[in-house]
Amino acid sequence: MIIKELEIKNQKALSDLIDEIEETLESGEYWLPINDISREHFFDKEWTRFYGAFEDGELIAAAGLFLNPHEFGESLSQLGDAAPLINMTAEIGRAMVKPAYRGKNILLDINRRITEEAARLNKAYLIATIHPNNMPSQRSFMRLGMKRMLTYKKSCGYIRDIYLMEI
Repeated sequence: MIIKELEIKNQKALSDLIDEIEETLESGEYWLPINDISREHFFDKEWTRFYGAFEDGELIAAAGLFLNPHEFGESLSQLGDAAPLINMTAEIGRAMVKPAYRGKNILLDINRRITEEAARLNKAYLIATIHPNNMPSQRSFMRLGMKRMLTYKKSCGYIRDIYLMEI
């Protein structure tokens, strides 16, 4: 298995993976709908960097490092006075693994790479939001070293646990 940053040439593979994940999730509540502005910036390195795991050339898992507060500002603001942290924070999100590869710690490996990249970009904190009942993701982010801070209802109506980690 190879883990690497996705490039524009991987756009269709990422789109196909997202489609498969949306079709096979245990609960639709686990996955936030992707808005157009986020999708437009999936390969804009100033906004988002996706990392993926490849097996025999096939994209089997991916997660994003979101650098723009548009993606995580609402969640970060739930933690109190977030203004001083906004430029020092990035988000791990859109974590996805094909069903046949789940339970093999692939997401943990990808998220370790994302954490290294965030540190290289001088980010001090990583934030993530996870549905409270999505136990595989909860466990994976805890193994990464993230700590659950609180549960809240996002403005879009979805319930999420906020995880935070100092890098």
